[in-house]
Amino acid sequence: MKHSVAVIGAGVFGCEIALELTKMGFIVDLYERNNSILNEATAKSQNRLHLGLHYPRDLQTAVQSRIGFETFSKRFPSAVRKDFPNIYCVAREASQVNLSEFELFASNADIEIKKIDMEIMRDMGMDTNKISSSYRCNEGVIDISLLRNLLIQDLESASVQVFLATEILRCNRVQNHWELFSNQGNLKKYNLVIRATYAADQIQSNFDFRNVRNIEYHQTMIAILDSDTPSFGITVIDGDFLTILPLGFSNRFLAYAPSISVLRSHTGPYPPTNWGIPKQEEQGQFWSKLNIRIQEFMPNWNYEFSGEVLSTIRSIDPNVKKTDRRTSSISETAPNFYDVWSGKIDHCVDISKDLAKEIGAFA
Repeated sequence: MKHSVAVIGAGVFGCEIALELTKMGFIVDLYERNNSILNEATAKSQNRLHLGLHYPRDLQTAVQSRIGFETFSKRFPSAVRKDFPNIYCVAREASQVNLSEFELFASNADIEIKKIDMEIMRDMGMDTNKISSSYRCNEGVIDISLLRNLLIQDLESASVQVFLATEILRCNRVQNHWELFSNQGNLKKYNLVIRATYAADQIQSNFDFRNVRNIEYHQTMIAILDSDTPSFGITVIDGDFLTILPLGFSNRFLAYAPSISVLRSHTGPYPPTNWGIPKQEEQGQFWSKLNIRIQEFMPNWNYEFSGEVLSTIRSIDPNVKKTDRRTSSISETAPNFYDVWSGKIDHCVDISKDLAKEIGAFA
């Protein structure tokens, strides 16, 4: 007898988990509260394919990202772009790592970097007085639209039932199975439930979930820029600086700066229910501050703000400012109920396989 699984959340983690479990013989239903898959945190991110260089204060995150970089690239090669110079710069002031620490970190994480001449950075529009060194790497970006299309095809081929516009409101444990309730009414009974919602839900239950913990929620904004310059990626580390990356395979760019891009934050077991779409005034204030930050580091780069902002709610472990940890993990928070903690998009392939191994005996 085949066991039934409900996967809650059709971001990249939920979709990949549904596909992996289907391969094992499970009957999988995938639930998504939006009208399409990959519609929230996956789509409204910096679309960076992490090698791990962004985390010089947490080797575990870096190594998990480097491994994920390879497995994700092999799994979705047509949605991955690496045909542009991608550069990490160590800030001259206020960086939490210095040059020797960054180079040692890259070596320990087994990430290849190549130091580049400051003249190249000046030609790209950078104020080289703001950085102490720069390094080229093989990191890339993910085209979310292409990734979405690939996953839609894979889900259809695998006969995964995808229920869109269906928000799971309650999961009740009844004897040896789970009963799910949604905004569409009562759903089927399931042997297993996998929650892959980036913890951005408020699902109720008659069961006292183990390991319920506080989570730090951020409402973030990323600006879409237009420029006639060839695609490039520049990230200034390590701290509250700046990232500019290509928007997938387009000739547009995404711009992000940590404190400027975080509109609101909250620590607790659930995100606030009153965080709606940022108002136009808030988006305008965000862009004004971000533009100043871009001018500070890239004063000679020609660009224009498109007027478009990507906004979402992301979740991270609280109290990780010292290390900036962003690892992904799995935990069984109730009998046959698993929570997937997703740190970075490119961890999804490995996490789905780890989860399949963990529940393999159940199949």
